[in-house]
Amino acid sequence: MRILLTGSNGFLGGRLKKYFLEESYFLDLYSRESSYYEILKVDKEYDLIVNAASATPINCKKDLIIKSNVINASRLCNIALKCRAKYFINISSVSVYGQPRTNNISENSPLNALDNYGFSKILSEEIINSNLNKIAKIYHFRAPGIVGRGAFEASGNFISSLIYKMKNNSPIDIHSPKSKFNNITSDYSIFKCIEHVMKNDIETGPFLMASNKSLLLEEILSFLKKRTKSISKVNWIKEPVNHQPFTIDNSKCNNFNFPIRNTIEELEYLTGELGFYE
Repeated sequence: MRILLTGSNGFLGGRLKKYFLEESYFLDLYSRESSYYEILKVDKEYDLIVNAASATPINCKKDLIIKSNVINASRLCNIALKCRAKYFINISSVSVYGQPRTNNISENSPLNALDNYGFSKILSEEIINSNLNKIAKIYHFRAPGIVGRGAFEASGNFISSLIYKMKNNSPIDIHSPKSKFNNITSDYSIFKCIEHVMKNDIETGPFLMASNKSLLLEEILSFLKKRTKSISKVNWIKEPVNHQPFTIDNSKCNNFNFPIRNTIEELEYLTGELGFYE
């Protein structure tokens, strides 16, 4: 199977590159800066295109996020058409839902992006669907905070930021200790889910990629403090007005037997990757 991977210079793409090469896949890499016209010039076919490139608020100015993510999606569609891709996996984000108004979101929840990043993810999904739905099987992995080695520098997501503070024994101000939480997946879980799509006849469409078995937020803090041996002081502050905690319904993934790990397994994986062991 020949695969074209985007974003190999970033956190997720770089980790996926490592896993693909370890499993001896035929892998080509795409860079927004140089690869587009080079690929269009040659006669190649790809079984799978994986779009793991993304401009995020932490690594790109606000006015460039939509331009970067949306134009890249359009270019990848041209490549998919030219190279007769059979499968297209787009790493999207739960940011397409904005701030949910209920305590649980599913693939059918209203799309209500509140910022340029969320809008760019909605637009990229629509561009890919409208251009490729007749020639390729399309999957949008709507991921929450993706964790792994390098995740904090790439996105500063919630769990990675917590571990960074604990590593430095910095104080932590946090609210909603009794809120349930499963808004996490790892780079390795994303890779295993890509493999699952490649090896099975999976229904196309969006998939929410969060972990199984929600934990209370206070349980997560307790686990991470123990695992990192941190002496950070945790201050449980008042919950903001109109704040809506939420969990992610990943039953669609489970219905198709995606290799989804539970929340504690993802936390064990992350802390192990970062050198914290019991």
